[in-house]
Amino acid sequence: MLRSRADLTGRRLEHPRFAEEVFDTNVKLADEVVAVAAELAVEPGQVALAWVLARGEDVVPIPGTRHAAYLRENVGAFDDTLTPEQAARPAGIAERVEGDRALRPGAIGAEARLPDSAGS
Repeated sequence: MLRSRADLTGRRLEHPRFAEEVFDTNVKLADEVVAVAAELAVEPGQVALAWVLARGEDVVPIPGTRHAAYLRENVGAFDDTLTPEQAARPAGIAERVEGDRALRPGAIGAEARLPDSAGS
């Protein structure tokens, strides 16, 4: 887990959520997810995925990974059930994260256009 900006490499150094002025705040928020994970004896990523899954049957997480071990961890989130209190904690955390979620915030949603109602 990232504990200081010295732990950052590559493009993360440019990412708005890892910027110097917001880094400490966001690390503290991540620590709250770690606390929920410790209560459940799972990994923090599994808590995040379980939280997304708990939001409804019409919500599907799309995690990405390059490592088989993380894929197995992600699949394990389907077995994790959060209590209403545990599910509320990540929701509150998500609302308090600082910094844009993308390097180019204006490009969010521009990657794939939805077809119009005429079926084009």
